[in-house]
Amino acid sequence: MNEEIGMEFFCLQNLSRDPQTLSEIPLYIRSVVVFLLGTFLLGSALLPSGLQAESKYFHLDPVMDSLAVGAGVTAAATTEWISSSLSPNLPVSLDKGSINPFDRSMMFSYSSALDAASDITQYSAIMYPLLLAIDVDASEYWTIGVLYVEALAISFSVKNALKLAFPRYRPYMYYPDPPERLISQKDYKDSFPSGHSTMAFTGASFFTYLYGLYHPDSPWCIPLSVGAYGLATATAVLRVTSGSHFVSDVLMGALIGSVSGFLVPYLHTKSTEEKNPSRQSVSIIPGINTISLMVRFRI
Repeated sequence: MNEEIGMEFFCLQNLSRDPQTLSEIPLYIRSVVVFLLGTFLLGSALLPSGLQAESKYFHLDPVMDSLAVGAGVTAAATTEWISSSLSPNLPVSLDKGSINPFDRSMMFSYSSALDAASDITQYSAIMYPLLLAIDVDASEYWTIGVLYVEALAISFSVKNALKLAFPRYRPYMYYPDPPERLISQKDYKDSFPSGHSTMAFTGASFFTYLYGLYHPDSPWCIPLSVGAYGLATATAVLRVTSGSHFVSDVLMGALIGSVSGFLVPYLHTKSTEEKNPSRQSVSIIPGINTISLMVRFRI
């Protein structure tokens, strides 16, 4: 009995000393949680009052956008399932000399503390667009949520597809005694591209574009955008210094996230004419031996 109590205390004590307790959760569960937090809190929890309202700045096609969201979420879930079901070969040893000079010059051994910190900055960057709810009309919530779901789903799917297409061992695998906990998660060959950087830069790019559109003259536009990209950049730096990724991994992740976070809302943005329809129209009406000029004004 005393031996059982002692063993239980030992396990709890070791767990409390581990700064990386978030990573004890299986990888696929963590990925799903990150994805859902970043999309459905913004896309669902704040939406009821604006559900039926039309956005002033964006247009949504009920059919095409429903298909886009469905396809994106399905692709994200499918690639995540495939990735989590694979069992990559565990190498006996890896040679740092096989790494290109650029990445080799900035390789680090594993740090659980920096890895945990990168989780925090990533989650913060994904949730950053929630700040839009502070001073954006509630009628825009539904549209913003749908657009963010699309952007995150695209980013998530693309980064997973690239991980499957271009397997690459993480930097910590090139050092003696890689962490057993991460080995057991079987994602040690998923280095390229960085998922953390991809999702963090998606949130930063999405927020920056929308805030600039809603508040082009706001003095907060630059500081808040710097904050968004600051979190994303911090995530990328932490992924490298924690030994989880090479620099090229986080650069590709930043590119994917930035393009997706910008392109999705940009392609849905209404034209100037749609946002500000003319208050007057001019018509030329031909008649028999006459031409009439009609000017109509909107009040």
